[in-house]
Amino acid sequence: MNKCNICKSSLGKAKVLYDTKEAATNKSAIIKQSKGIELVVYPCPVNKGWHLSSELEHDEFSNIGKITRRYDENIFRVLFFDLEFYVPEQDRNIQGIRANPYKNGHFLIGGTFVSFFPFIDQGKIEVNKYWIWDYENENELLKIILNDITSFEDEKRAKEKIKNTLICGDKISRLDIPYLYGRCLKNNITTDDNLFYLLNRFDIIDLDSIVVPFIKNNGKPLFPVSKEMISHLFLNKICCNEMKTLVWDYYDKKNYQAIIDHNEEEAIDNLNVYKVLVNYDKAKYIRKKYLKNTFEERLNFIEEANDKNIVLENFHLDNSNEYYVLNDINFDETKNIFTNLKLMNEIKRIMDKAYELLNKSKPNGI
Repeated sequence: MNKCNICKSSLGKAKVLYDTKEAATNKSAIIKQSKGIELVVYPCPVNKGWHLSSELEHDEFSNIGKITRRYDENIFRVLFFDLEFYVPEQDRNIQGIRANPYKNGHFLIGGTFVSFFPFIDQGKIEVNKYWIWDYENENELLKIILNDITSFEDEKRAKEKIKNTLICGDKISRLDIPYLYGRCLKNNITTDDNLFYLLNRFDIIDLDSIVVPFIKNNGKPLFPVSKEMISHLFLNKICCNEMKTLVWDYYDKKNYQAIIDHNEEEAIDNLNVYKVLVNYDKAKYIRKKYLKNTFEERLNFIEEANDKNIVLENFHLDNSNEYYVLNDINFDETKNIFTNLKLMNEIKRIMDKAYELLNKSKPNGI
């Protein structure tokens, strides 16, 4: 029994390589009896031998280890939101973050809240929008927002909702949540200790920090990534750096629809960047090397001509003519992250589908 130098498990570890199908099948039966886990026996695509694989390893979202045990997958959501703050004219030339929840004349305009339920339906989202012009005052706006993200008026429900919500956004932990906390204090929403407890119990992902490893840095200190660069690299779109300040002018001119449209786009963009990062994680497991016979056999089961061309354009025979090797697709090239990620996932989809059809064509289904 050896370790495969190419195939990896969902946790990134080298997979055990069994010499015979019988040995792998016996091990599968032992695991099923002792742990109740159903395993599939399949031939290694690059070496002589057999592997075991569970359904969990092929799941598209839950390959994140023990962390999922903290959540109830039936109600778990990733919450993306983007808030808009009003800054009075006298404070608009301040360097750095101009919005200050504790200063007079500053207030929360509102925001868009996008709920994504990855374990339930990855194609479904819920969008809620809360704007100050739809409520009597800022106090009412803050209460409805807190109820959405925490159910703060019911402590038992709040704890369960917080436990099963992961918050994600751009600079959200150092701007949106502290601002929300500050405005709630100014408006005497709940008590200081309860409010601080509720808003700081969430698991939080700040996109401007998590994408740092994707950016070429040339040995310089690490810096958070700007919203404009995130959108360009991961969504292939150009953002306007001045939109945040234009919101104040829109509010002064009562151009509320422009604020709504811009803000919703920002929140949805955060969701889409998150999905790109999940897809990148899946793309890491793309198979980069095939035995010549294995590759050519799988190639015969690619149904679409365009799909076959994509594969042939991106694999080449090595010098020994024994293996097909994936051409270098470099994620470190700043301008090509979006394009390369799409290509990697497309190749993975094509080859996985071909492997599935190849297996179905065999008498024993393996």
